Amino acid sequence: MIEQVVDESMRGGFIVRTTMVRENRAYFHAERIEVPWTNKELDIKWEHFVSKLDPAAKETWTAIIKGPDAERAAAEMVATLYDASLDAFQPHTWMQRFNVFYQDYSRMHSQFENSS
Repeated sequence: MIEQVVDESMRGGFIVRTTMVRENRAYFHAERIEVPWTNKELDIKWEHFVSKLDPAAKETWTAIIKGPDAERAAAEMVATLYDASLDAFQPHTWMQRFNVFYQDYSRMHSQFENSS
């Protein structure tokens, strides 16, 4: 068992690599450990209102956002609202393109040679 204390600097994940030699064979293993950004999570609740007195009136949708920096997050969310019909031309994938949160993507690998 390998124990590692996880702190704030490890958010986004890290990779644990192990190397073992047994009976002249090398065994390598890499395991990605996810450390989620739970301190950035927001609680979003949608409220929907339709007037029963005037059925032809427009619907009202309200987003209630709670969490760290909720007011700023609400402003960012409104800035990213879009029309779903536009996905036919270009998918709405801004989160993957901006890489807002760090994630460890190490490409290191180990090599074992039994030669001079």
